[in-house]
Amino acid sequence: MVQGGDIFSKDDSMKNRWGQGGPGYAIEDEFIEGLSNTVGTIAMANSGPNTGGSQFFINLIDNSRLDWDKGDPRSKHPVFGEIIEGMDIVEKIGKVKTVRDLPVEPVIINSVELIKK
Repeated sequence: MVQGGDIFSKDDSMKNRWGQGGPGYAIEDEFIEGLSNTVGTIAMANSGPNTGGSQFFINLIDNSRLDWDKGDPRSKHPVFGEIIEGMDIVEKIGKVKTVRDLPVEPVIINSVELIKK
């Protein structure tokens, strides 16, 4: 998966806390029947039930075990979107060299376009 949304990752001096940043509040999980953590979907990252904030991830493989109705009940990640164009770019990001799950070179996304269905 490719993860983003950590406020600390914008500051290299906070590198030791990357992956831990959030907006300072948590939102309630919103599961929608029929949405699954499959390739190209976007889901909330969290540290347990009802702890989502700003972090999210894009599934590069089928992670349906993370769905609300499957797998470990402590690891549920609501799907809230999908990549409809540009999955090749997401896959390139997923192949970036990493050390301890952090990119060796910065990966910067300059823009995205959101489309409401």
